[in-house]
Amino acid sequence: MALGFILGGAEIDHEQAILEQLLAWQKQAPSENYFVIVPDHIKFETEVKVLEFLRQHYSSAKGLYAQTKTQVFSFSRLAWYFIKDQQSVQGRHLSQMGLTMLVQSILSRLDSLHVFAAEKNQVGFAQKLAQQLLELKQGGISPDDLDNLVANLPKDQAKSMDLRAKLTDMAQVYRQFELELGDKYVESSKVLQSLNDYLLEADLSQTSFLISGFDQLSALELQLLKTLVKRAKEVRISLVLTKQGLEQASGDDNLFNRPKRLFTALTNWADKNHLPLAELSWPTVKRLSPDLERLGKYWQTSVSLKANKPAPLSSKESVSVVALANRIEEVRYVASQIRQEVAKGERRYRDYMVLAPDLADYENLIAPIFNQYQLPFYLDLSKGMGNHPLVEFLNALFTLAKHPNLYSYHDLMRLLKTELFIPQLYVSDANGQLVLKQDLATFRDELDWLENYLLRTGISSRKRFEADDFWLVERLPLKPNQSQAEHEAAQRKLLHNQNANLLKTQVAKLLASFSRALAKVKTNRDFARVLYQFLIKAGVDQSLATSQARAQKRFEEGKLNLVGINAQDATRPEQVWNTLCALLDEYVLALGDQDFSLSNFSEILNAGFKAAKYKQVPTTLDQVTVSKANLSQRRDRRVLFFLGASDQALPARFENNSLISEEERQLLASGDWLARDQFLAPGAEMAMADEPYQAYLSFLTAKDRLVFTYPQNDADGQLLACSPYVKRIMAAFGLKETDVRDRLAAFLGTPRTLLTDLLTQSRAAFQNQADLDSQWQAILAYELAVNQTLTLKLLNSLDYHNEILPNTKPSADGHKRLIKELLKELYRRGKNAALFGSVSRLESFYANPYEFFLKYGLQLEKRKEFMLSPADTGTYFHNLLDEFMRLIHADKTYLKRLTSREFDHYMKRAVTNVQQQAKEQEGYLFDASARLDFLRQQLESRAYQVGQAIWKQRQDQAIYTLETEATFGFQANAQLDGLVFPAGKGFAQDETLNLQGRIDRLDLVISELNRHYLSVVDYKSGNTDLKLKDFLTKALNGLSLQLLTYLAVLQKDSNQAKLKQLLLEMDLPPAEQLEVGATTYLNLFSGRLAFKDYQPLLEKKKTFEDLFMQQYQYKGLFRLEEDADFLLALDQKLKAKPAKSLPYNISHQSSDKFKANGSSQLLTLEQLEQLVQLNLQKIEQARQEIFGGIIDLKPYKLDSQTDGLLYSDYLPIMLFDPMVGNEYRKIKTISTEEVWAQIKHELQKG
Repeated sequence: MALGFILGGAEIDHEQAILEQLLAWQKQAPSENYFVIVPDHIKFETEVKVLEFLRQHYSSAKGLYAQTKTQVFSFSRLAWYFIKDQQSVQGRHLSQMGLTMLVQSILSRLDSLHVFAAEKNQVGFAQKLAQQLLELKQGGISPDDLDNLVANLPKDQAKSMDLRAKLTDMAQVYRQFELELGDKYVESSKVLQSLNDYLLEADLSQTSFLISGFDQLSALELQLLKTLVKRAKEVRISLVLTKQGLEQASGDDNLFNRPKRLFTALTNWADKNHLPLAELSWPTVKRLSPDLERLGKYWQTSVSLKANKPAPLSSKESVSVVALANRIEEVRYVASQIRQEVAKGERRYRDYMVLAPDLADYENLIAPIFNQYQLPFYLDLSKGMGNHPLVEFLNALFTLAKHPNLYSYHDLMRLLKTELFIPQLYVSDANGQLVLKQDLATFRDELDWLENYLLRTGISSRKRFEADDFWLVERLPLKPNQSQAEHEAAQRKLLHNQNANLLKTQVAKLLASFSRALAKVKTNRDFARVLYQFLIKAGVDQSLATSQARAQKRFEEGKLNLVGINAQDATRPEQVWNTLCALLDEYVLALGDQDFSLSNFSEILNAGFKAAKYKQVPTTLDQVTVSKANLSQRRDRRVLFFLGASDQALPARFENNSLISEEERQLLASGDWLARDQFLAPGAEMAMADEPYQAYLSFLTAKDRLVFTYPQNDADGQLLACSPYVKRIMAAFGLKETDVRDRLAAFLGTPRTLLTDLLTQSRAAFQNQADLDSQWQAILAYELAVNQTLTLKLLNSLDYHNEILPNTKPSADGHKRLIKELLKELYRRGKNAALFGSVSRLESFYANPYEFFLKYGLQLEKRKEFMLSPADTGTYFHNLLDEFMRLIHADKTYLKRLTSREFDHYMKRAVTNVQQQAKEQEGYLFDASARLDFLRQQLESRAYQVGQAIWKQRQDQAIYTLETEATFGFQANAQLDGLVFPAGKGFAQDETLNLQGRIDRLDLVISELNRHYLSVVDYKSGNTDLKLKDFLTKALNGLSLQLLTYLAVLQKDSNQAKLKQLLLEMDLPPAEQLEVGATTYLNLFSGRLAFKDYQPLLEKKKTFEDLFMQQYQYKGLFRLEEDADFLLALDQKLKAKPAKSLPYNISHQSSDKFKANGSSQLLTLEQLEQLVQLNLQKIEQARQEIFGGIIDLKPYKLDSQTDGLLYSDYLPIMLFDPMVGNEYRKIKTISTEEVWAQIKHELQKG
């Protein structure tokens, strides 16, 4: 029954002193029992060290050695050793999540709470309260103690009043918590209390204890320690505490406040209880090099203002500071230094410790980089289970269950892509026969097909999944002379279609069974049973077992070592499944008979898995240990690399997130509110005060050398500075940051990692047109010898250019061309190679020839999705206006003649007809959701407004619509003939370009001079001003072909004849000649009016109708001759001067000149004809270049905002980058005069 202390600074070898004390006791009483108690995370290494020490003294033979009288334990393992068979710990062991569920249950049943009443249903509150109750238990504070605090705390102070109210509620929950724990449940505090109760009665007279690695204890741990002192023969406690720290008064200038508090508490208690105190042991064996000892002594005095200048370090290698660009460079540097030193035979891997104040910043870097450098390591940071596929599977399942009639794409794919449910699908056996089998590779392939189908069709209802409809995820083209039934049968036989339907059927049955079972659930116990049975039925347990077996096999084959997965990691599927089962057990025990809530369980599940950690066991003895700086460490390492020594991480920042605030903790600690053996855990303020001491322990973890490293940039680009602690050391010892510009010395590692640095050096030399340094030339020769293929591949990247056809030489004109045979196959239509399509395709060719090749040559398409695109809204809108005009023409009348009532009648009929036609088509979108149905109504409303605008524009004008959606180039199915290039060739002949398309609206304008003009209107939903900006420049460069192509089609003789015949059929005045009038855009979706637009209305300069009409303006190219006949026919208002036409935004000025406002242009007939001729030349030029094999990756660039890559779907394929040789086809913006000069020049060249 004696308490003793082994004291000394960090320079003293405390471990050696403990081992020597153990050996001395054993020699005195070899038959007695001895226990070494250390923190749990260093128990394994300490046990190895103790056994090795004893083997050296008791056995001369090497190899196996065992001890039965000496044990190395943590406090929790000590409890297991003594009381594992005691009745008090035989109850169900509850995890943190189990305790949280118990607290949640209590909160739901307590109606008398006040402070917690509003918070008890908040997410995470029960977990925070459970943690607070555990802290109270660890602090030895009972519910009765809380009642006493409430009664005794001042009632007239605001701070104490808030605390009293909080403690009142907490006492209620705590008391019920204790009652429900009873003997049924066990948690860590109860285990320690039970151990303490057992040891009070146990015979420990022949048992001694050595305790190390603790400098602060909870109230329960301190009570347990006192019991050991009372009952055991000997207890020795090792503390890092110097004589000066012991003698010096506690305060901010005493570095050793924390261990001194523990020492003082124990010695005062021993004196009060008249227990013998052994003479203080001050070991003299030192473990530090002289330089690190100097550092330790300096740090002890540096916390005060009286710190003296320390003696200089004898070696600049003892303490060094290295600044690296970022955390990746930082970890690479550390890994390189360790590998180099071990390779030289200077040290073993176990001689190195790597610490970081915030290890989370490095957890994703340590494993890949250390594995690249082939370093064995142990990362002392447990990984959470929160992101495991099983958690994702359950979360997706619960989301689907909340909406049982909706199988949303996102949640369904989230569930299936965990690969925990593997359905039976058709797989070919060895004989080529299809058999039903669970096969992961087949499932992955078929899931991709099903995913594309769901994206394309937007199917998301349970009804559609359960229906007997056969889904065609893969389609076949209809063969000549093949009936529809034969075509359907052939498609049904496709393996992808069969498997996709098997997959959707099995998924539907599985989810439906869960929904049915869930509907019958009343209590939480019912749900736990339903969920477990569902997971077994779905084969989730078998999938996890298969996954684990696969991982273990790959590990045994050495395939997982490269990614840092060890044998322990390969067991993760089993660990996760066991965690789920334990979670369900605790759920039933704590909340089993309560009413079930899926939302509550989902919250519990995620919190439980977030808190759960994978098991970790060191896989070898000779390895680098990576750990957190604030944990107690063994002190037998020789070199410490201190990562992340920046001003943001060192000193650490602390935050109090518990229910008892920092201020309230100080209030409780300031008086005699609690007994001496009752106290809460240290708060943030005390932790910050102890930070210099924690840094002292961390800095002196290793014996010989200390290396500080820090990143100069955070992951988000924030600049970081060196830690003030490190700056203080640098200033005291005159240290400077280590120069790491010599990358060979700094990052030398394995041949593979060295290749990375070789590439960096080679790139710099290449860019500077310089030779490699001689040492790097030697490295290059070495890499070529050991890994020639990869080295050459990487070095070739230095001169990498993102070029098309890299193995093809350009022709004389600088273009690389596809071969004729390939072109013929790309554009084959029947026997010939021919191009068909709209003029917008040719515009895309001039915008970027390579994208044209990808889209129309290789026919690559973006994955289709069931969503309302601008093209869909445009098509629906076009159809509405087309049907509206068609109905009017069918009744042999004209738009201008309609009354308001007749207008509404025709528009309603058009809407009804278009809706019916659209619903009959596959992929109809508008009934998929209420939102899409609302958008449909908006489109119909906008169509009504556009129709009204056109109707009002026609009232006083002789303008008639001849055709809407007038197709051309589709042979017999078209209203107009198309254009075929080159001129003189027939439709679809070899290497012809056959233009096809449709004109949205074709109007006839009849002037007072009885001249007939054709006016083209192209509906647009985007910014028409942007399309018309720099129109002439774009036309010159093939980027604006559409409007002019429509004029060329209308000027064709055969089309002129067809249109003249149409005039007769419509009872319109006949025409000798149909002249070109205008080609324009009409924006269907003009923006909302701004406040400034209403100003003319307030000033009575405009009417509401004017504001309405100006929203629907025609913009484009208008014909202007001396008599202005066409413009006056467009709008009678232009006869006056000054005057302005709102529909066309054209002004008639006082000077009798006409002016097109905005982006429109007034052109003479000659100019229009020149533009049409230029347009035809550009189309022919495009045809020649396409069939000439030109596929240049050279998008145009007109200005900083406009280029050929805007809105491209093919950027991931093209990888256009000017840094690797790609260039734009730059188009210079020039004056109108210069453009016309170039146009004339182009026409002359022909």
